[in-house]
Amino acid sequence: MSLTSYLIEGLLPEQEKKKVVAVYGGGFKPPTSGHFEVVKQALKENPEIDKFIILIGGKPRNGITPDESILIWDIYKQYLPFKVEVKYTSVPPIKGIYNYAKEHPNEEVLFIIGAREGNEEDFKDIASRTTSLDKYPNLNLRTIVTTGGVSGTAARNASKISLEKFKRFVPSELSDEEVEQVFNIVADKITENNPEDGKAVPYGSGYKKLNENITKSQLDTLETYADKLFAKLGIDIEFTRHFLDRVNDKRNIKPISIPELMGMFKRLHRKHGKPLSKVDNDFDAVVKDFNNNINIPFAINVTPNDIDLVAKTIMRKKDFKTSTPVISLNENASYSKEINIKEKIAQLTSHMIDKGMNIEPLPTLEFVDGDSENASDFFGKTAYYDPNKQHIVLYTEGRHPKDIVRSYAHEMIHHIQYLEDRLGDVAGTNTTEDDHLDKIEQEANLRGTMTFRNWTDSILNEAIVGDRIKEAKEEVTDSMVVVLSRNDNQINLYNLKTNEALGNINTYGNEVNGVAAKKGYGPLMYELGMANIYPKGLQSDRRGNTEAPAEAIWKSDFKEKDLSNKELVNAMLEQPKLMERPIISNGKKAVIARPIEKLINFLK
Repeated sequence: MSLTSYLIEGLLPEQEKKKVVAVYGGGFKPPTSGHFEVVKQALKENPEIDKFIILIGGKPRNGITPDESILIWDIYKQYLPFKVEVKYTSVPPIKGIYNYAKEHPNEEVLFIIGAREGNEEDFKDIASRTTSLDKYPNLNLRTIVTTGGVSGTAARNASKISLEKFKRFVPSELSDEEVEQVFNIVADKITENNPEDGKAVPYGSGYKKLNENITKSQLDTLETYADKLFAKLGIDIEFTRHFLDRVNDKRNIKPISIPELMGMFKRLHRKHGKPLSKVDNDFDAVVKDFNNNINIPFAINVTPNDIDLVAKTIMRKKDFKTSTPVISLNENASYSKEINIKEKIAQLTSHMIDKGMNIEPLPTLEFVDGDSENASDFFGKTAYYDPNKQHIVLYTEGRHPKDIVRSYAHEMIHHIQYLEDRLGDVAGTNTTEDDHLDKIEQEANLRGTMTFRNWTDSILNEAIVGDRIKEAKEEVTDSMVVVLSRNDNQINLYNLKTNEALGNINTYGNEVNGVAAKKGYGPLMYELGMANIYPKGLQSDRRGNTEAPAEAIWKSDFKEKDLSNKELVNAMLEQPKLMERPIISNGKKAVIARPIEKLINFLK
């Protein structure tokens, strides 16, 4: 196994640390306040959940399709954590949950089922739905009991009467505008009950595959959704008749779905909404989702009252050519895909080990990709270190790979602080209110940044530095000695014959002074490894002599005793003055650097 492979393996979460995924399946025609409460309570009762999947299946009920369900859940999701995602399943939802557990054997899957307190039918239903649970060793049942709760049938019936009657069936967190939006989605779709709609047997023989084509009614619902999204910006969304024809075109190969389009409009609003609201002239542009290869040519028309965004057509095509401006919906730059971030992190980790930095045992590492909500928040997270798990989390969306690896270097300094028991208890995140937090962040900022800089410089200047070290080695004489000054955080070079200080380099290796700088001794001094035993290094006088009291301590406490090797080591740990110095370490080996030949041999 290569060093890079070894380091990547060591950095990634250990096998026994399974990802915890909760799956909550159902028809949700429509999603109600009861369904919403099940999700909220499940997350509260199971804080170990890493991802929560709401799995939507089933045929349309009274005209409400899975696409409408997804639109409504998308409104609810604003009041749920980022870890919640909504997916459509082409099989019955319960089977979809079993399939997920089967397809993800290395994850711990939580089967979420809601039950209303005191409702015996709900609990009987749970027993019938979980008969195959024992066949999946990684699948565990979580029954979420809520007070009250309402059914989709009751919500559909209320929508036939009035908005006021319907209001109590949706989460209380919603604004009046959002309640009306959900009501319009449901009320516009309610039809007389169809005996083939799957209602009587939602998981049985009445189940049929969903029609993958987008209907005119669904597109109208999407237009209403997008209009309300952009309303405050004075932008009106329109679809042409050709758009509907082209959205279902077989040339798309993979059918375009309502959730995909809904996601595109959300990102268009979040990323480009304000700039679009300020345009003064008409123009054409193509809105492009590089991840899904969906292209929507728009005509942007400025009127006295508002700005019209007219979606003229649509196609799923990877190499779509256009002469008009492209409005990208993707946060990550395209060049990021050409850079192997894990490999770069492994190389940096190897550099830190080579420099003797106290980073072992290595922490586990997690990448959070695609969190566009976090990326769009100026105060969003970039990375963090969890000392309880010795775990680093890196957020990648919208960031240059170099910046991601620099964040890793920062968090690795926190890992060192933890291993050296210097991290302590941090009560908050405000450095202006916590002096200890301020100090450890200052260290992580400075040392992490300089470690990253030294690593990149070592790659870019490897040949130059190598030549300088070679030249410096030829000039070093047996009268020169390098010592570490703990108080000044410096590596100092002395000429013992002339008792002259030749210069110094700081422990970050980026500031050289004196003769050492002029003669190019800086890289040599840094390569000696003196910076790498800081802050645990031992200070000697400039001649490398053992301090005077050492002999007295030896004679009085140890000289006449028959000590084992272990006892001798303990004696030196208790009385460092007994040790000859300066001690030079490269993280793997340490030597007493006297006489000067030992310095030279140590470098070879």
